[in-house]
Amino acid sequence: MNDLESKLSRTLNRAATQAPHAPGTLAGTVETRFRRRRRRSQALLAAAAVVVLAGGTSYALRGEDIRAVPATSATAAPAQARLTELPAPIEQVWPEAVRKIPAKLPDGRAYQALTFVDERTLLVTTEQRFEVADAVHAYDLDSGELRKIADVPVPEGTVLFASGFTIGADQVVWWTKLDDGRAQIWSAPLAGGEARIVTTHQVDGGGHESGLDGLAVAGDQVVFSINEGGVSAVPLGGGTAKPVKGGAGLHLLSWPWAGTVGMRGPEEPQFGTIRNLETGETRTALVQAGEKEMICGVTLCVGWAADGTTFQRLRDGSQEKSSPCEPSRFAPGRFCTTAVAADRRPLGVALYDTTTGRSADLGIRPQESSAPPVGKPGDPGVTGARPEVTMIETPHVEGDQPLLSYTVGDTRYVVDLRKIG
Repeated sequence: MNDLESKLSRTLNRAATQAPHAPGTLAGTVETRFRRRRRRSQALLAAAAVVVLAGGTSYALRGEDIRAVPATSATAAPAQARLTELPAPIEQVWPEAVRKIPAKLPDGRAYQALTFVDERTLLVTTEQRFEVADAVHAYDLDSGELRKIADVPVPEGTVLFASGFTIGADQVVWWTKLDDGRAQIWSAPLAGGEARIVTTHQVDGGGHESGLDGLAVAGDQVVFSINEGGVSAVPLGGGTAKPVKGGAGLHLLSWPWAGTVGMRGPEEPQFGTIRNLETGETRTALVQAGEKEMICGVTLCVGWAADGTTFQRLRDGSQEKSSPCEPSRFAPGRFCTTAVAADRRPLGVALYDTTTGRSADLGIRPQESSAPPVGKPGDPGVTGARPEVTMIETPHVEGDQPLLSYTVGDTRYVVDLRKIG
């Protein structure tokens, strides 16, 4: 690592300490890197696309990884499916899928959009403080009316706050975790009412490291997996959770599919092998020599090829092509978000359809700012703020979830991906 790379690494590491901390164990990184289902649809610094131009080298922060790429001419760059021009705005490309609503509630409070209850209703949370939900609501997209569903309890000793909100069987379900290592699964009727504990399940010896990394409602049961691996189920009405047959050591991808998350090296794909826990069917993704950081959804895989380009293909190896979708912490589905850049300068963010190849501009623009000084005053080589730092805060689509939600100024965009033909 040269001096510039070392300084850049220290700068980004220091900035990262100001963001919420990831779980400290290796198994815990499953939630953060690959299966994290937080209330925030917009990524924080650790997930943003950050480009630093200095000394003829382009540095890109993808997820938690820093890659240094020597500056080259456009003709010398790999033949990769990068978007180099902003496409048409999303409200023009897919007008039937886009709704625009205020970024804040009428009383000035911020809210987090979670998922669709139905075509005209969003499930949202309000917060008592950063990433600590105090209530879950139904938001009417037509009228702007907010209806409280339930308060979100924060029991004494809570160390991981309400996460993984999902709906099913006319209930909204989420989980929290206590400092003694017990995860609590909660539910409340969508029609409104008091939240109650469905079950309490020991996930580890205590602390902040581990929790649940998947949660779903399947019929009259709640199914979930824990960071250490293993899928369990509990009646939605309450009871003791029991292991799901065939789910030992696995992690929920999208019920009924669960699989392995790799973690033993960049060559091992995330969710390369998955199993249908209802039928027992197993699917294994094709992996070719030299490919790294591949992550798969139920049908689609993306990864880095041996030549340094990104690819997408189906699990069976068919329909492979270069792709602007990069491997990330989110299992891929039909859509991905990707930075648009020209001459190594980011222009904005686009939504890309892996099926049709169409893309649309989300209206998000880069923010330029000076990086903080590297090191402490008086240290050799410390010169003060660096002026050429461009950051883009990028919303993400996980798997085949139907909702993409993000804000531009005072406007929240709500995109129903199910309405894109």
